[in-house]
Amino acid sequence: MINFFPVVCITQFGICPPKYLSVRNLASLPEIKSVRVAYRFPFTRQINVQLRTPLGTVGTPDQNLVWVADDDGVIFNQTNNFSLPLLVLTREFKLLDQLSQPEIQALKILSSASHLSSTRLVGQLNGSDLTFNLNATQI
Repeated sequence: MINFFPVVCITQFGICPPKYLSVRNLASLPEIKSVRVAYRFPFTRQINVQLRTPLGTVGTPDQNLVWVADDDGVIFNQTNNFSLPLLVLTREFKLLDQLSQPEIQALKILSSASHLSSTRLVGQLNGSDLTFNLNATQI
């Protein structure tokens, strides 16, 4: 089928990367939270893509790569970026795993407190107890 309508693809951050226009099912990409298609008069199809926003990272103590989670607790990417707060957990993760409610809450607390630390904030969740150390800088 030939598509005669121009297609505009937009995320909350701007124009979509070119690879999004070649994917049949955008919602199947782990970094995409939702997709909405609308038609604009007269002949334009607009694809509105909401990307997942990183909240923090999770991983085990011995991992070099950690997993990125959004505010819904969905694991959507793996990274070696050490600027996001890290929640150390004892279980392994894979793409599109879902964090538990206590894990999401702990990651939200770390994310909220991360601006108080001059280094990457690392926390550990043991049962319902979250522990972390702040390495604060003097302003």
